[in-house]
Amino acid sequence: MAYFNGYAVIEEKGDENRGEDSDFVSDSEDEFDTADFDFVHKPSRQLKQVVQNMRELQFKDGRFVSKGMTRVRGKFDRLFCYPWWMVQVNIHPSKKLSNNEKLACKLPSYSYRTDDDVGEDVLSLFLIKGCKVHQQHAEMLLDFIRKNNLRPTLNHLFENLETFAGSSEDNEAVAGQIKEWLYHSGKLL
Repeated sequence: MAYFNGYAVIEEKGDENRGEDSDFVSDSEDEFDTADFDFVHKPSRQLKQVVQNMRELQFKDGRFVSKGMTRVRGKFDRLFCYPWWMVQVNIHPSKKLSNNEKLACKLPSYSYRTDDDVGEDVLSLFLIKGCKVHQQHAEMLLDFIRKNNLRPTLNHLFENLETFAGSSEDNEAVAGQIKEWLYHSGKLL
C-alpha cells in the first residue's frame, strides 16, 4: 500500500481551478474556534468526500521535503485543511484517476508539520488564525525570532517563546498571553 504525506494548500476565493467537489460547506466562519479538539484521535462528523489540493512531502535524508502539488480524492476533515497540519493517507495503488490525482482508500491521519517548509508564514497563520493570538503579539514574537535568527517552526515554538519571554519584562507578559492562548485553543504541540 502506498502512502501519501502532504499538507492542504489554502485556495484563494475566486480561484478558477477550484471545482465544486473541492469546496467545503461551512455554515459558520467560527466553527474552527468552537470545535472539540479531541478529533485528533476520532474524526469529527464533518468528513466529506472531496478533492483536496495538497503539497506532497517526500521523506529524504531523514526529513520531509516538498515534492510538488497533487490532488487527492478522499474523505478529509475540513478542520485539518490548514497548512500547519500534515496529512498521511493510504493511496489506492491500482486506481489512478489522472496523472496528478490520487485516490485515498482509508481515512487520513493528521499531525503537526515538521518539514523544512514550515516558516514564518505558517507559524503566523497557526498563531493568529488557529490559536487566535492577538495579531500584534504574534508579530512581536515573529519579529523577535527573525532578529535573533531563531528557527520559526512549530517544533521550536515553546523554546522560542521561552527565549522571547526572557528578553524583557514586556516580552515576558506577551509570551505569557501567547501561551495562555495556546493552552486555551487546545493546540498544544
